[in-house]
Amino acid sequence: MLKNIRSMLCFITPCAILVILSGCTGPSTSSHSSPNSGRQVVQMWADYPRFDSIDALVDGSDSVIAVRYVSAHSEMIYPDLSNSADPLTNPQAGVKVSKSDKERMGVPSTVSVVQVTSSLKGSHKPGDFVRITQLGGVIDNVDYVENDTMLLENVDHNQSLLLFVSEHNGNGADLVNPEDGVMAIAGDTLTAARDTRGHKGRALAGNLGSVKAAIHGVHGC
Repeated sequence: MLKNIRSMLCFITPCAILVILSGCTGPSTSSHSSPNSGRQVVQMWADYPRFDSIDALVDGSDSVIAVRYVSAHSEMIYPDLSNSADPLTNPQAGVKVSKSDKERMGVPSTVSVVQVTSSLKGSHKPGDFVRITQLGGVIDNVDYVENDTMLLENVDHNQSLLLFVSEHNGNGADLVNPEDGVMAIAGDTLTAARDTRGHKGRALAGNLGSVKAAIHGVHGC
């Protein structure tokens, strides 16, 4: 996952932005109308990094946090285009980008606010609020749906969640993987998270003890 998404998305096509945002290769889209909502539905596909063990998932995460859901909103996220003339720090130095060019770079995203209840890895403390950015959402009556993404706003808000996240240098965070990166917590037990649209995640660990052991490099026989 990228660090500081806004500054690193720089004069690239909308499809390339989807690739970088999700750490994927080869996204595609299609659209249709939803008879129930009356909205146009734009379906997106993307290949995300996959993890084959809890150790790999923990290693690939900047933070591992237990949270409760607070709120969410959808928005188009645009790159922060640098004014630097140094091509070493700004690959697009000397290229003029119009307002319409930048508008076409917008990535439909949902930003969920969660509150940390406990932190297993990283610098967050209980009580901190964290902004989690995910692909998709409803913007201007268009429903952007990424095929494998469970938006946190659609997950049962009565349950605690364990999130594995990549940090954006103080500008929010995203899940390292939209399925592996969120698990439901019930006591010490971890289960695959589900959302209201039928998406189901993967629980690479059955309990919090296994996650803590992976974080501290402790393994059983």
